[in-house]
Amino acid sequence: MYKRQLQWYITGQTIRGLGRTPFVFTNLSKYLLYLDKIIQKCLLNNPKDRYQKIADIFEDIKTWDSSTKTKNYWEIICSFENAIVKSFPRIIKTLETVNKSEIETFLSNFHEICKLDDFWYMDTDEGDNSYSPIFIDQSGIMVFCNDYEIEIEKLIIHHNEAIPYTNFFILMTKKLQPFNMVDNTGNKINRKASMRWKCDHAILHDGQYISPSETRNGYYEKSKNEIIAVNSNDFLDRYRSLRKFAYIIVPAGTATAIMIDRSPTGRLLQDICKKSKMTSTALKSYLNNIRGHHSHDITKYL
Repeated sequence: MYKRQLQWYITGQTIRGLGRTPFVFTNLSKYLLYLDKIIQKCLLNNPKDRYQKIADIFEDIKTWDSSTKTKNYWEIICSFENAIVKSFPRIIKTLETVNKSEIETFLSNFHEICKLDDFWYMDTDEGDNSYSPIFIDQSGIMVFCNDYEIEIEKLIIHHNEAIPYTNFFILMTKKLQPFNMVDNTGNKINRKASMRWKCDHAILHDGQYISPSETRNGYYEKSKNEIIAVNSNDFLDRYRSLRKFAYIIVPAGTATAIMIDRSPTGRLLQDICKKSKMTSTALKSYLNNIRGHHSHDITKYL
């Protein structure tokens, strides 16, 4: 399968930053959504996690077809509204906090009240995908959407009870250090990090980080006398942003989740990272640029 060529042809970009660039127009056709999912799986780091035969692709398509149904966007929006006001009963318009307890309470309420696969995220580089719950791994590291190690610096929430489909929250994260990788004898690898590095990628195995090049062919030489098959349970992709970064999370069907032009959202996140806060000017520009781009199923009754 010419997955890299398809990725370049449709998005105009090769894989870069924290993961591949998903297609921006999957809302136009379920088949474009399916193609996006297929290419995502074809480009997984571990060859054993990719499709092994054409029949596997058809099985996935059957599963997606059987689970396809129209989302009740207003139900999603209302659950999100509930998670916000339960966490911050006095919130008016926007709120920013660096208080760890408040951030943990909000994320806990959000994960408990909302159906998380009904939400979408976009990052500073305008990469986006469906949202997955944040969790703390066995070593105490916070992991965003399964792969991205983060340390939250600030939570930003926009809340407008009159126009609830514009509600969102942003996680601004700290600049992290590159991974400390080891070779198959457990010795630390000396790496010369470049100032041009925006992110770092490693494979987490047995509590240690190893180079992705060690597992790219589906097997790992654990020692001179032991070669083991790579699998997605024991070999985990991990990424770190080596600069201040931000993620915006929005309900499905809202503008950031579906509009083709990602630049209004990207500019908002980039401005936040630059200034370490959300200015009223940046927020106003974002809201003006996404107006009219929400799903018709949200706005048709307004």
